[in-house]
Amino acid sequence: MIRVFHAFGKSFFSCNSDLTRLYTFYDHLNIHLLICPYCRAKFNCTFFSSYTRNMITFENGLNTCHTVSITRVICNSCNHTHALLPDHFIPFGSYTLSFILKVLRAYFFGSKTITNLCDFFQISISTLYDWIRLFKEQKHIWLGILNYAVISEVKFIDDILYCSKSVSSFYQITKTSFMQNFKTTLSDSS
Repeated sequence: MIRVFHAFGKSFFSCNSDLTRLYTFYDHLNIHLLICPYCRAKFNCTFFSSYTRNMITFENGLNTCHTVSITRVICNSCNHTHALLPDHFIPFGSYTLSFILKVLRAYFFGSKTITNLCDFFQISISTLYDWIRLFKEQKHIWLGILNYAVISEVKFIDDILYCSKSVSSFYQITKTSFMQNFKTTLSDSS
């Protein structure tokens, strides 16, 4: 898979819709400029195929599921294929990063009970607790011990949502997408 970060600058995450982000991503993407993550060949990728996947997002106060098409490219040097995912997608998951961050922000803000929060966002309590655990682990990795203690969870989420923190920097540190479970990285080489 090829992760494409910051394709459109700071305004990208401030779009209202994850679906709009996806369309903008593909409208502005030039696959011929990509670098193959397997053999590191430059400018040698071409369209191969596409597949559909569910994208669960939160729009206009509602949980919304879209079936979207994901482009796959092939490297003409090594013949490996790669899915192209924008920064608001989490590999191997259906929920978008902005959806998860909205849920976590509401949790850390503390305005609703766990049950009310899960009912409102239509997620299970175990999913919420998995996200909380993963968020805290990855926040700690991203910020280090001192900043982890000083920066609140809500402030950290706001920094990501409003682009003062770049999800690409987490990827550069860990080679894992923010809020991607580390267990899923083993099959990441396709």
